[in-house]
Amino acid sequence: EAIAGCGFLGSKLAVIFARSGVGKFFLIDDDLLFPENFVRHDLDWREAGTHKVDSVARKILLVNAGATCQRRNHRLGGQESSGSVESLIEGLADCDLIVDATAEASVFNFLCATVAFAKKPLLWAEIFGGGFGGLIARCRPFFEPDPASMRRAIENWCLEKGKPIERPLIDYGGGPGLPLIADDAHVTVIASHAARMG
Repeated sequence: EAIAGCGFLGSKLAVIFARSGVGKFFLIDDDLLFPENFVRHDLDWREAGTHKVDSVARKILLVNAGATCQRRNHRLGGQESSGSVESLIEGLADCDLIVDATAEASVFNFLCATVAFAKKPLLWAEIFGGGFGGLIARCRPFFEPDPASMRRAIENWCLEKGKPIERPLIDYGGGPGLPLIADDAHVTVIASHAARMG
């Protein structure tokens, strides 16, 4: 499985997949693990200050010692050399399933282009602001419409029902009102359902 985003949702998905017997992982994230991440992340204080891809790979191996983990400390959708992007797409195309656990539009768009080229299924999941539900969807080539069309249809349906999707805060430092932050239970529920769909 390729998992883009090794944050709170991606880390839980990776460990669930490892427990279910998945033995090959391609992990992508460019972020470090900070203490404020512990309230939702599957990692703990022993990994503070490390790259998330490296720490999630270590956790996978603790759960499934026979697994292999290819790691890319990379920001999807960011500026990279063409050779770096090409090797990243090749790595993604070699996976049986591509998972977007980032909730970032630029990453989703990059992965949409990759699955169109590679003809691989894409699973994406995100937690709504404050943990008030979430979005889990998948696109299987030749069975469902392309993921961008599916996402647009889901978001339009929510809008028509008067329930636009609440995006969680990226900056957990707060603002004028209380921040809408999901807790560990919300993340675990969405991760569990997403893993069943994968």
